[in-house]
Amino acid sequence: MCRRPKMGTLLQVFVILCLISLVWAPGLRATPKAAASPAAFVRIMHASPDIGVADVFLDGQRALSNFQFGTVTDYLAIPPGPHKVQVALIGKGPDAAVISQTLSVEPGFAYTVAAIGVQATGLSLVVFKEDNSLVTGKAKLRFYHLSPEGGPATLTANGNPLIKNLQYLQASDYTLLAPGHYTFDVDLTQQHVSQQTTLEVAANQITSIFSIGLALGTPKLELVARQVAGTPGLPDTGSDPAASTTPPVQVGVPLALPLILTLLLLLIGGSTAILLRSRR
Repeated sequence: MCRRPKMGTLLQVFVILCLISLVWAPGLRATPKAAASPAAFVRIMHASPDIGVADVFLDGQRALSNFQFGTVTDYLAIPPGPHKVQVALIGKGPDAAVISQTLSVEPGFAYTVAAIGVQATGLSLVVFKEDNSLVTGKAKLRFYHLSPEGGPATLTANGNPLIKNLQYLQASDYTLLAPGHYTFDVDLTQQHVSQQTTLEVAANQITSIFSIGLALGTPKLELVARQVAGTPGLPDTGSDPAASTTPPVQVGVPLALPLILTLLLLLIGGSTAILLRSRR
């Protein structure tokens, strides 16, 4: 006569199998991929009167072609870290670069890189770190003085002084403005030269005004304005309000759970078979 297995024995077997699965299963967990390092965002301004039309090379590869005086590019995403930047006359190649510098950029930040200077005093790149965070309902403005040999510059808005005595190769702090129509004047008081531009300043955008050119030469002093709605792909700058630097939380099912359920089903099936055979 066959003896029926005791339920206590079956429960002990089940507990042992569960413990084994819990110890063994963590090794089966998929290792989450490390989050990619966020990019840096760079735009380039051609503010050198003596370079002419140029090509720009990044780490030996052509990044821009037919780059003309007074041009401001859109923001480009590049890997963080050091990069060799070369500026050469169009078609000459990086070996004939008139500017060659290594610049380092940090992940998650935006930069303006300006090609500046004249042959007499030297050509180079100058870097400005940007703060493209937005203030809801306001316009945000920054002024860059890139006009060589002109002395300090003063920017007025609708006749009211906004930024005073900004030195060459400096960028102002950010100024908040009410959205609307503005007439901006830049005065180079030492040279008694001024230039004017009118602009519709929009809310929730960053407005950049660049003073470039020569006070007493060619190309003449001019103002270049650029408005951007934040930095593409950079969180909290208006370009993607839903973007976040915090990776989404992934909710998954532990691999041990399906294993325990499988063992439980096998145990129930085996117990049922034993009980049926014991009754015969």
